[in-house]
Amino acid sequence: MSDPNDDVPSRYSAFLAELTEISRKHGIAVQAVGGLYIAADPSDYADITYVADHTSGDLLPDWDRLEASVGMKA
Repeated sequence: MSDPNDDVPSRYSAFLAELTEISRKHGIAVQAVGGLYIAADPSDYADITYVADHTSGDLLPDWDRLEASVGMKA
């Protein structure tokens, strides 16, 4: 049997369900086109953080910090 973490469509659906709840809770919606990066292994993003600039309107992973923490290339 395959590992459910390897099932990208299932992981994406679960992500959207949680994002929907977060949007409802905080009153913040995300609009992105072509802006998703899906890791081959979910643990690749275990240390991910986001740039905390609410004035920009952008939702950006802090790739530099992630690369420094795990030694990976985005």
